Amino acid sequence: ARVSEVGATIVDDELMPSIHVKYSSLHTPNELRIALERQGLRDMKSYLDVLGVTKKVLGTREAHRTATYAMAKRAFEQRTRWLDVRFTLFRPDSGSTAEASNTIAMNEALWGMHDGLREFKAEEPGFRYFLTPGIRKERNSFRRDFGDKARDLADQVAQLRAFMQNPNNRGVARKIQFVDTFGNETGFGIDDFDLFRPFLSALSDLRIGLRSHHGEHFGHLEDGINSMRWAMERWNVNQIEHGIAAGINTVDRMHTIRDHILALCNGEATQKPLQKYEVDELRRIEIHHPKLRPVIDTVISKAEKKESLSISDIMALDFAISEHAAYMYELQRSVVAGLKDRNVSVTMLPTSNRALAEVARMRKHPFISLGQTGIRLGLGTDNVTVLGTNMLREVAKVMLARPKDFAMSGALTMALASETSNPENEVNLYLKQGA
Repeated sequence: ARVSEVGATIVDDELMPSIHVKYSSLHTPNELRIALERQGLRDMKSYLDVLGVTKKVLGTREAHRTATYAMAKRAFEQRTRWLDVRFTLFRPDSGSTAEASNTIAMNEALWGMHDGLREFKAEEPGFRYFLTPGIRKERNSFRRDFGDKARDLADQVAQLRAFMQNPNNRGVARKIQFVDTFGNETGFGIDDFDLFRPFLSALSDLRIGLRSHHGEHFGHLEDGINSMRWAMERWNVNQIEHGIAAGINTVDRMHTIRDHILALCNGEATQKPLQKYEVDELRRIEIHHPKLRPVIDTVISKAEKKESLSISDIMALDFAISEHAAYMYELQRSVVAGLKDRNVSVTMLPTSNRALAEVARMRKHPFISLGQTGIRLGLGTDNVTVLGTNMLREVAKVMLARPKDFAMSGALTMALASETSNPENEVNLYLKQGA
């Protein structure tokens, strides 16, 4: 097999001058290069497009073995001693997130990954690994042969159960401790949670945990908060990935929108137009405060036309902004209490959150504020193929963004510095002081 590497640069004008994205594979189809060279990986669709293309290279058991061996070796060289390999259980071929379907059977893919990881562990006995099958969440993302999401889910769960219960697969089954659900969270509502619920419950007797990606908001912060609550209440999840909606500063978010509106209405030429997420957040206020609809209509119209707001308009806007911020804060408090009561851990993914524009600047990332609540909190990399990161860099980003919140030894400071390229100026200053 031919091993090659494709590099691309995602421009990030706020955090770092560049983040390098690298991908190593057995083959490099032309469409893979095109996908990775696309600039501005700032939304979920472009992210999923890249993931869908990369999976075309994994069509055999041997390809899975070689790929996971290389992944384990690279991770070990980057000081990782414990690896959780997550993979799509079955690749959908319909819907907006359609991916390339391969003919490889589930058991062949699982055994191929196990072979590669076990081979590397034989060379490095201190290395540990687990396998985590994942199921896509989007309702319109399923295998065409099954006609709809429910039938597709039923088959996925049935095949996974059969594999886990087969004595011949015992060696691989021991390495599966979680099932993961992931995908585009936009529009994933309570009906979708209820659709998944019976199928995920059918896995409970296998004694494996449930991990799910929730708390990304992509517009409505309230939806991100509620998705975490529904994941706990309806799915009984053990772990939540992302989870940033529970820690975003609601006052800061809403007042940032308010300040942008005032700047537009004051005719500041340098201001970018009113953004879709800002309009969406303002429209959400109407749901909880129907009497404020005329105010919201007026504010949005004048901001889009860059017309001046009256004193009464500004006072009404301030009231609406404050009420909505307080409402979402109470939702967050309820979710955090649920996380603690149910002992649900949250794994945050700083590079992913920043690349998908959910966090304006890394020093505003809610890792610190959520950690202060006492919940079980961790850091993760999300997809290293697309994001070009590793665990030490994730640690570095949250620690160096707010250094006063951490006590670091000189050795750790130097290790983090060696793994962090082009940090913000204040980070360089901190490292000099630390030295």
